Amino acid sequence: MKKILSSIAVVAASLTLLFAAGAASATGGVVVSQTQIDEAVVNRIYLGQSRDLIAVNQMEDSAVRQNFESEVLGRSAEQLRAHWSRLIFTGRASALREVESDEAVLEFVRSNPGTIGYISDASKAGDLNIIIEF
Repeated sequence: MKKILSSIAVVAASLTLLFAAGAASATGGVVVSQTQIDEAVVNRIYLGQSRDLIAVNQMEDSAVRQNFESEVLGRSAEQLRAHWSRLIFTGRASALREVESDEAVLEFVRSNPGTIGYISDASKAGDLNIIIEF
């Protein structure tokens, strides 16, 4: 009986740690800009349907980009790659600039009015407007 209770305690502790680790790894990402806009405009910008602001992307393999694409745009990386390939091929849009880190996004957005980007940590946004939390 003690062995069974001990096993149950170990499993319960493991599950607690697993859920805690999952919550801690959540990105808490945000879309930032110097300009205040609504969520619909963000989607149109990142889908190449609006040129209201100049957008910057993080690198394709970054976790924050994957979360942004799935949670904000509602599309997978493959779907977006195909979508942008069509836009670029037909001349309707140019590829978005890619940067390597949150800091590079923040520097770009702060240095260039009329731009938008996303970062993995809302606490880094500072003086920028937070448009969407994801």
